[in-house]
Amino acid sequence: MITQVKTHMTSADAFKGDLELPDDSLVENVLEQLGLSDHTNLRAQNFILLVNGKNATLSTKLSHGDQLLILQSMVGG
Repeated sequence: MITQVKTHMTSADAFKGDLELPDDSLVENVLEQLGLSDHTNLRAQNFILLVNGKNATLSTKLSHGDQLLILQSMVGG
């Protein structure tokens, strides 16, 4: 299946494009493929995950044609 992925991040981990994924893939599988699965901030909930514009979790199942958006939360002061 093909899933469109776009990341908005402050680091060099930015990605935009289509990924070929096995059927029954989860959001977490995409993060692993992008090398983000061990990202400390991801586990600390510093990212917003959206699938087709709706809130998602690491265990959200993806379908062919889904759009996954990974947003890094910003802080300031």
